[in-house]
Amino acid sequence: MRTCRKEARDSGMVLVELLTALSILAIMSALMAGMLGQTRTLGRMGTEVTARAELAAAADHLARTISAARPLALSGTATERPPVLVGTAGGLRFVAVTRRGFDTLGLSEVMIAPRSGPDGLIVVESLRPVHAGGAPATAAEIVVDGLASAEFAYVGTDGTVLPNWSAGTLPAGVRITLVKTHRGRQIRVNDFAATD
Repeated sequence: MRTCRKEARDSGMVLVELLTALSILAIMSALMAGMLGQTRTLGRMGTEVTARAELAAAADHLARTISAARPLALSGTATERPPVLVGTAGGLRFVAVTRRGFDTLGLSEVMIAPRSGPDGLIVVESLRPVHAGGAPATAAEIVVDGLASAEFAYVGTDGTVLPNWSAGTLPAGVRITLVKTHRGRQIRVNDFAATD
């Protein structure tokens, strides 16, 4: 009879231990499901932050390049007062001080223009060194790709914003807007390049 009571008591303890273990497992599963949802959300936010940082870096690079513009006449213009910056909403051309190699600076004719790419628009920056005589070489580099749009606007010295610029003087500044679609949401970055 003692053996029956001992077995009944032992089996009761096993049942309580099993129910406790199942309860702990259920609580841990619920916590893990919540954590996985948060991890996915954080992952999505991380990729959006990365995409925004890439756009901001590209806009900053363009702003620094445009800020280096100098009031020098563009080549290939035969007017009495040749323009020093020709720009539209879709791109611009000007003369600027640019980096050549690791530690050398020089004058280059710069052209910044969006073009169609396999994954949307790409912004290409072309540099043609200004040489005295001889045919200069041209180097092109992709600044950013996968854009939905890239727009430029020109701020006059009186503060008016114009969609185009073609004058014998530099504008007071150039507004840069880059837009990228990331996971169905538009990411917009604005920057400003002061040219005076």
